[in-house]
Amino acid sequence: MNTENRWNPEALKALGRLDLIAHEVLDGIRQGLHRSIRRGFSAEFFDYRSYEPSDDAAKIDWRLYARTGRFFIKRFEAETSLECMVLLDVSNSMRWRWEKTISKQEYGVILAASLGLLLTSQRDLVGLHTFGMTPNRHLPAKSSRAHIDDFFGMLASQGAPAESAAELLETARAIDSLRAHKGLLILISDLEVPETDLRKSISLLRARGDELIVFHLLDRAEIELPFHDATHLEDSETGEIIRFDAAYRKRQKEIAGEFQEKVRTICMENGALSIAVDTSLSPVEAILEMNHRRKGML
Repeated sequence: MNTENRWNPEALKALGRLDLIAHEVLDGIRQGLHRSIRRGFSAEFFDYRSYEPSDDAAKIDWRLYARTGRFFIKRFEAETSLECMVLLDVSNSMRWRWEKTISKQEYGVILAASLGLLLTSQRDLVGLHTFGMTPNRHLPAKSSRAHIDDFFGMLASQGAPAESAAELLETARAIDSLRAHKGLLILISDLEVPETDLRKSISLLRARGDELIVFHLLDRAEIELPFHDATHLEDSETGEIIRFDAAYRKRQKEIAGEFQEKVRTICMENGALSIAVDTSLSPVEAILEMNHRRKGML
């Protein structure tokens, strides 16, 4: 599906205010879905509740009425509040950008804001936890107009880190303290951590039965390497100066593809959904892809 230019990352960033950006993305999502957003998340049978005068009589379970003499209607998971916690990486590697393009962190902020608005528009509870800098910041999951404003405000106020730290594993270890109920976890990160830490983190995030969606972010320049006149590069995490030549370019493209496949495999092994996203992809397309693939897993 090709979205209009209005939904590409650079055009969205130009809108300035994060609430305007999130509403623009949500409009694109609504135009892209053939069914309601709510049905896209789940319509599995959950339990019964007593019939109320405002309910549609067509939803009455007449077989249950024959057994009990009371009116009940089926309640679906789609009608319950989902508790979601967005885990956003704000480490130094997420801040890297090529020339004046959008950074992974800026893309992640737009993606998080759009998902937060999508969830609260469905009356789900959504919270936010940022990691990768000291101190971490946390917003408990709620669902209200005032809360989504706080959600946007926290996302928009990401300044320079006081102290960078690779804290994905620490965040995963503390996940039980970050939300009140089992629900949905959305991890937005470039996942630049050791493989052993990544495996343990994904395992811990899934350990209590939470549904886990991982948005694996890559800068487009990290894939295409458009540094035609460069002779050396500086590692964004370590500061190491690396010689840049044709052999390095070829190998880095291979490494990027291998890393995406490794993340996908680790997530699949743990029953999590991994979505590889580069910063040139419209957030609308990224969320529609999430919606499509999530329905296939439920």
